[in-house]
Amino acid sequence: MTLPPGDSAASRLAGLRIGLDARRGSERGVGVATYAATLAQVLRRQGAEVERLTDGTAASNSMASTLRRWTRAATPGGRELDARQPSGDGRGWASPDLFREAQVHFNLYGRLLEVACPDPPDLMHWTYPLPLVMRGTRNLYTVHDAIPWDHPELTGIDLGRHARLLDRISRVADAVVTVSEHSREALARRLLRLQAPLLNTWQAAPEPPVTEPPLPQGLRPGGYLLFCGSVEPRKNIARIVEAHRLSGTGLPLVIAGPDGWRAGETLGAVAAGVVRLPWVERPLLVTLLRQAKALVFPSLAEGFGLPVLEAMALGTPVLTSNRGAPAEVAAYAALTVTPDDVQAIAAAIAAIATDPILGEDLRRRGLARATLFGQDAYADRLAHAYDVAMRSPRRP
Repeated sequence: MTLPPGDSAASRLAGLRIGLDARRGSERGVGVATYAATLAQVLRRQGAEVERLTDGTAASNSMASTLRRWTRAATPGGRELDARQPSGDGRGWASPDLFREAQVHFNLYGRLLEVACPDPPDLMHWTYPLPLVMRGTRNLYTVHDAIPWDHPELTGIDLGRHARLLDRISRVADAVVTVSEHSREALARRLLRLQAPLLNTWQAAPEPPVTEPPLPQGLRPGGYLLFCGSVEPRKNIARIVEAHRLSGTGLPLVIAGPDGWRAGETLGAVAAGVVRLPWVERPLLVTLLRQAKALVFPSLAEGFGLPVLEAMALGTPVLTSNRGAPAEVAAYAALTVTPDDVQAIAAAIAAIATDPILGEDLRRRGLARATLFGQDAYADRLAHAYDVAMRSPRRP
């Protein structure tokens, strides 16, 4: 199917069959998982047919299971996918343990694992740089950031392997998309072998849940500050906690999100005035965002910074970094600080916690800014990216 130029996203996406990778556990997570879920939501809303590629039932981590995985991964050639019957979330395909097998295959051979199915979708959209490529269709990959290159100290990703993987993807991709101009410019400096277009589609916030649960016991609306996201070094949590202490505010700081890479040394012992919520389901996360006094998110490195957009869309004032993707997303609508300056973060926390005029101004600005990242605008950008991928010359 070829997308007609110039029409609305709905007319350009309606009826288009889009494959999406659906790794196990993607319904529970932050960042990339939310990106994939929102992508599927937006595509379906525009009338596209989302066809998920899954790895079947959960695989065991036993020695026997690991040996079978390595044996399959060492087998040369591609993989034929099993058709999955239509269900509540649409038709698709499955291959047991596919995603972990593909990682092992890449480790062994340094190449992408090819997959094939009898009736491939119009386009396969890989929501993360996975070592997979689908035969018989166009392949578009999302690369969220260049953090492993630009800030290797802030991530546990093996840069050498990551660079080799993206080099391989660059050779087969019909298009690569990313999620901010900051990331697009950074990736353009790194993906030197990429011949396909590199496009920025931004992101959109997922639709809020129909019902939201009450706040956890001890928290009251407007009576706390919130950080949300995985606990890892690039989130700057140690400085946030120290700045919260120095600010002198009586408002507790809620840190909501799962433990990530080096979480223990990142957060350490929970300080006085800090409330740790290791995991919250999405409806409660939206409640926390909507009812916070402010989102405190001066991250050191982001591909996009989705909590910034979600807070603005919910009418919550935002304090974030004055550089990188969060500053780009927030623009004029947030209080921004140098993220490695604890005193500056502390002063901003004190201001946003005590100045209702500032808070109201940030709330209004944030709501206006968030409209630029609405789902209809996102659908337009996706339709353009898919059109580019499907019109590009076939990769060898």
